[in-house]
Amino acid sequence: MGEIALYRPEKTERAKIYLSQYRFARYEERRLLLRVCDLRETQASARSPRMTGMPHGSGKTDLSDYVARLEERIQDLQSKGDECRRLYGEIDAVISRLDDPAERYVLRERYLQDRPASITSISMRLAVSERTCYRIYQAALQHVEIPGEPAAAD
Repeated sequence: MGEIALYRPEKTERAKIYLSQYRFARYEERRLLLRVCDLRETQASARSPRMTGMPHGSGKTDLSDYVARLEERIQDLQSKGDECRRLYGEIDAVISRLDDPAERYVLRERYLQDRPASITSISMRLAVSERTCYRIYQAALQHVEIPGEPAAAD
């Protein structure tokens, strides 16, 4: 289980907030991807000429500006999706760097799953008591090194 870290509630709360961003980033990436698909369909239909057989008069409409704006929006959404992927990749890497495999397992089950596992279910899978599982969880939160924060001296 590694060495015992001093309990620092402010560090554990920051770690929880940081790790909780994983699920949001995954959700947001999926939402952005669906929006990009919708815009691509709109863009494709705007590019294809519509032949109705009806006369249109002299007021021609040029859809190239509209298509260009759609492309800019798609690029913006794709860059936001890239940021989401970067964030959840970073969080996964932070967990992967933990020394203790039990700590890695607990944090993955709590934060990287679509449905977070309870301490009770994790403790049953690890074959330890809930209290021991909670201690592993707290130690893992203490060991999380959030990028951009100075490393704490234990």
